[in-house]
Amino acid sequence: MTSPHVLVIGGSRGLGKGFASLARENGWRVTVVARTAPEPATADFFPFDLSRVDGIKELLTSIVAERGALNHMVFCQRFRGAGDDWTGEITASLGATRCFLENSVTAFDLTQKCSAVLVSSVNASFISPKLPCSYHVGKAGLTQLARYFAMSLGENGIRVNAVCPATFIKPESEGYYAEHRDAYERLALASPLRRMGSYRDVAEAIFFLLSDKASFITGQSLVVDGGISLRWHETLTA
Repeated sequence: MTSPHVLVIGGSRGLGKGFASLARENGWRVTVVARTAPEPATADFFPFDLSRVDGIKELLTSIVAERGALNHMVFCQRFRGAGDDWTGEITASLGATRCFLENSVTAFDLTQKCSAVLVSSVNASFISPKLPCSYHVGKAGLTQLARYFAMSLGENGIRVNAVCPATFIKPESEGYYAEHRDAYERLALASPLRRMGSYRDVAEAIFFLLSDKASFITGQSLVVDGGISLRWHETLTA
């Protein structure tokens, strides 16, 4: 049996890079799409600027021709370019995701079980004052896109879900939290589990939602926050 083929959009750093690594560990074939190349470089990388939404259909055609049909898609991208953050975030987060999913039927191997996971955030529901409006709206939009495409693609057997993580340790920030234990402890205390989550925790949740173990789950948003959102906020001032 051929190993599953997953396309990771925004897979050159952070959670996307971490998930790509987990998928490879489990024997999956991985194709990465991002603006910048991952380090170390991999042969499965396709450079692409997600602001070019009109080129996504052609990109998917090229990927399928070179790497084979897809079984899964994972959306980890975030706008990190210069210029207006509103236009950039909405285009990269929502516009690009919409275009990939609208063209997914021709890219997926529909003889197999297919699925997609959109990485949103707890900021789809809550507000972090240090983050811009565009980030919050983009993440909220992703949870609604997961619902919409779960309905529109469901007849093709394609499942679509979202994950909503809180602050977690990324591969690039492991060193920071190792050196700044005060910052780690402050964030860890917010969770009933008394620890911070890692990119691996979120990646495993994504892997579950893509797997056959989640075969009857679609259109859902899974919060991965270590229970931080369980506590009523007024009690924080008590």
